[in-house]
Amino acid sequence: MFRFIISGAAALAVGLSAGWVFVAAAGFRVDPTATALPINIAKPPPSPQERGHLVKMTVWMGGQPSDKRKGWIGVNMAPLELPLAHSVGLPNAEGVVILDTIEGGPASQVGLRFGDILLAVNAKAVANINDVRQRLTALMPGSETVLEVWRVGSHTDNDTELLRMLLRQADGGDPNVMYSLGRLYAIGARGLPRNEASAVEWYRKGTAAGGRNAKAALAFALLDGRGTPSDVSEGLRLLKEAAANDQPNAMNRLGHQLLEGRISEKDPSEAARLFTKAAEAGHVPSMVDLGKLYATGTGVSKDPASAAVWFKQAVRYNDGNGMVQLGWLYEHGVGVETDLEAAASLYRRASTLRNAGGMVSLALLYSQGRGVEKNDSAAVSLYRDAVTLNHPMALNNLAWMLQQGRGVDRADPEQAAELMMKSLERHNEFSRVRMTQFSSAWTKEFRRALQKRLTDIRYYNGPIDGEFDYLTVKAINAYFNTAR
Repeated sequence: MFRFIISGAAALAVGLSAGWVFVAAAGFRVDPTATALPINIAKPPPSPQERGHLVKMTVWMGGQPSDKRKGWIGVNMAPLELPLAHSVGLPNAEGVVILDTIEGGPASQVGLRFGDILLAVNAKAVANINDVRQRLTALMPGSETVLEVWRVGSHTDNDTELLRMLLRQADGGDPNVMYSLGRLYAIGARGLPRNEASAVEWYRKGTAAGGRNAKAALAFALLDGRGTPSDVSEGLRLLKEAAANDQPNAMNRLGHQLLEGRISEKDPSEAARLFTKAAEAGHVPSMVDLGKLYATGTGVSKDPASAAVWFKQAVRYNDGNGMVQLGWLYEHGVGVETDLEAAASLYRRASTLRNAGGMVSLALLYSQGRGVEKNDSAAVSLYRDAVTLNHPMALNNLAWMLQQGRGVDRADPEQAAELMMKSLERHNEFSRVRMTQFSSAWTKEFRRALQKRLTDIRYYNGPIDGEFDYLTVKAINAYFNTAR
């Protein structure tokens, strides 16, 4: 995957990540008589059968387990995609799908269920999961919040009604419904265990019925070997066909293949064209990818100002990766005026969305006192959060802080060495260079601890003296090149 490189202080660096969302539960009051759609949400066109109706719920926000000052509501959610939206009678994909509720929690007790689609919070439409997360975590525990949900079936029906309806439509030959069923199997939900093989079966049916979304999903499965044996040749063929039919996910995936050149010839210009077309169609990841190309001059003329335009567009969709990239431009004055406070604000917003890149970027500012008041403890806390999301630079940077004793009660060279081993295991080139070329910046206690770990796994047989000579460097390189 092409990356927009970000540099930091001598022993610290920043990277990018993306993640999934989990929000959990409070108490609800259901209004089954609600009929009007909320503000900013258009009523869907009439259909031959009643496919859905609005339910309003009033929730008293609980406190997030990780931060009692932030609201949480008790559900597991997934993005709403246009094929499923149309299948249930909605005109667009603005909203999120409820996959499950916490067993025994208030959301479950009042009947919020799999297949419900959250459309609005306090009469304001939500576009995606990031919108929902940011709205809910901004609310105070104990506050009253109105949720507006689009539901298939009656208030008393069980949570299999959506599946029954989709199966009926699939039997009628609708390829987009077949794709939606495949996605539900791929994601997994209450009463529908995650099953990649079943997902692929539906993608194949949808592809045979002429569906471009199913064809793109089948191409991904074949390329990745998910739910079916890997078939790169057939996967690439289907990917190109779906991209030629303007399927946004396919255009984006093919663009990355053309940048990497692993299974096809490199063609950065064509990648830029595909990202542009997908971005103009509203595909948010492509907006970020296109911005990166403009920032580095890959496949297009280098134009940081255009990069900023596309990152800003992604930020309008509440995209965490767009926030991190735009924050970097503000931090370094590339394509925009230098504004460290704006950079910190964007990184903070991304962190709220559980974006590990935002956490690492904000932590670096805290450790340096740039754009925010210097706060090593806050930096360490952010790095720890990013480590739980498997961000490689968080491993490196947290190791740097702990071996010095910054932001913690006392230095911990043993834990720092363990973190560095994990960073090297993940093939973090920045960490390899730090350890093989700039190890003198790290404490001797840390270096001894790292040598001990290399000895324990039989990569190093020299003295445990904290001196990174030829034997230590050789061992680090060998571990870096062979670790899995």
